[in-house]
This record gives sequence, structure tokens and C-alpha cells, in this order.
Amino acid sequence: MSMNDDVARSSGGPGPRRDGGLIGRFWGFEELLGASLIKLVYYIGLFVIVIGVVIAIVTSLIAMGQQGAGALVMVLLAPIGGIIALIYWRFLCEIILLSFLMYDRLGEVRDKLP
Repeated sequence: MSMNDDVARSSGGPGPRRDGGLIGRFWGFEELLGASLIKLVYYIGLFVIVIGVVIAIVTSLIAMGQQGAGALVMVLLAPIGGIIALIYWRFLCEIILLSFLMYDRLGEVRDKLP
């Protein structure tokens, strides 16, 4: 499915039409769901990482009365680890998204070849 088809479809011009809504697109395999799905997975992972950092900080603050310096180090390292995890998670999701975009581009190249 090329970008020109999307533009033609949105402008009401000629091009493949999808009558059937979301269910029809899902069952018809006319479009890959992976690109949309990876965005959803990214946001879920982002939420999990943020919740994990918050839990680590709260746990460290609770333990600070018992362990002192070790808990203080954990309070400082939790956000740093969260930032590293966010960068790594974004990188992984972009690699997966890139594979879907390459598939679309290869389809466009195939369609342009004689």
C-alpha cells in the first residue's frame, strides 16, 4: 500500500477502497497492523518503565531509614537507570518499526519495476 493510495483514498479519488471499517481492514490483510501495534507497545513499555522508576524511588525512600547511604544511592541511580531504559526501549521499538517501513518501501519499489 503506497502513500499515493492513502492520499487518493483520503481525497475521494481513485484507488483501493476499504469498505468494512476496522474489522474489514483487520480480516482483509490489506494493510499491516505492525506499525500501529508497535506504537501501542511502545507506550505500554514507556508506562511500565516510568512506574518501575517510581516504585524504585519510593522503595528506596522507605528503606532510607534502615540502610542510609545505600538507599540514597538507589534514589539517585533509579532515574538514571530509567533514562537508560527509555533510550534502549525507544531504540528497540524503532528497529522493529523500521522493519515494517522497509517492507512497505520494498513493496513500492516492486510496484514501480516493469
